[in-house]
Amino acid sequence: MLFAAAAAVQAQTGSRPDFMEKLTGALYGGAIGDGMGAPVEGDPGDSVRARFLNWDFRRFIPAQSPGAAKGGGRITDDTLMSEALMRAYNKARDHMDAYGYRDYMVPEMVKTLVWLPERQREMAIIGRMNPIEHYSVFRLTEFAAWPFAAGTGGALNDGVAMWIMPVGAVNAGDPIAAWREAVSLGSAEAESHSVEAAAALAAAYAAAFEADASVESVLRAVEDVLEFGPGRAPAKGAYHDDTLFALRAALSRVNPRDSEEQLANVLLTAVLPFTRDAIEEVPIALAVFRYGGGDFLKTLRAAVLYGRDADSIAGMACGLAGALRGADAIPAELRTASNEANRRDFAEIARTFHHTAMEILDKDRARWNRRLAATK
Repeated sequence: MLFAAAAAVQAQTGSRPDFMEKLTGALYGGAIGDGMGAPVEGDPGDSVRARFLNWDFRRFIPAQSPGAAKGGGRITDDTLMSEALMRAYNKARDHMDAYGYRDYMVPEMVKTLVWLPERQREMAIIGRMNPIEHYSVFRLTEFAAWPFAAGTGGALNDGVAMWIMPVGAVNAGDPIAAWREAVSLGSAEAESHSVEAAAALAAAYAAAFEADASVESVLRAVEDVLEFGPGRAPAKGAYHDDTLFALRAALSRVNPRDSEEQLANVLLTAVLPFTRDAIEEVPIALAVFRYGGGDFLKTLRAAVLYGRDADSIAGMACGLAGALRGADAIPAELRTASNEANRRDFAEIARTFHHTAMEILDKDRARWNRRLAATK
């Protein structure tokens, strides 16, 4: 698998984006999807489509009420947490597990001050997070919980999946390694099918970063880790099966020629029966990713017009689209507007993290060479 990871970050020829461009696209895609979906987060799909079916998605949806924090491209905790994980990797300079979450991620959440666009001031991102997301942080900092069990008993939601992209990046080209690291890291915050969904999405990102990736190769990688990945429970009805069944139900309903309304209706009907033991957002995001076929704006429109948890779904689907096609596939006006709305340069954040990802790959290569030498 190391050789696949190495190939994923090699300079490429022709029109293919290289790893740096893909990483930048993943970060911009996630932030733009997050910022576009935020002002309609929680709204039923019918309501979103009634207002924005004819919206020009090259412009951010504005705040939906006077003084509302969400709107105009401002990112939410989804992107803030992904940035925090990148900073954590920048400090760890290697792969991380649940102990890495405790030692590097938690300080980025609790102590580091960053600009929060919704609050229009600098503060620690823990103050922006939903109170239910404080659970594992409290267990780690106040009760010295074992990191691998710190997420036990926490909320079963998409809280881990929304920030998992960097795990795919440091395992670019190796979906199984991304799966393993996401399970290990995510167990410090959540459990069960929350971690399962996040690990599946991490595998999707790792596959999307491959040099010759396609929409279908990404989706095959996700199905493979869900069906055969390390640590999956073999018993039918285990949460691994429910995540896989939800994904397959959603993917089977995708017709690229359908309207966004038709897509939203069939996806909701397909996935809802599984949501007791599976996370809705990840199967929906992957289905929207298939619907978009790598077209960033088509993916963005479909994700936002689905409604419900629109910021997370759009962030995931558009992050994958950006990872697949690179930053240049995202309209330049959206990238510029996202930088301005959030008072940060996402391209520079990606460049810094790219150095870290390459350093980690070099360490992987050295470890592999030692293993080869040991068996001569």
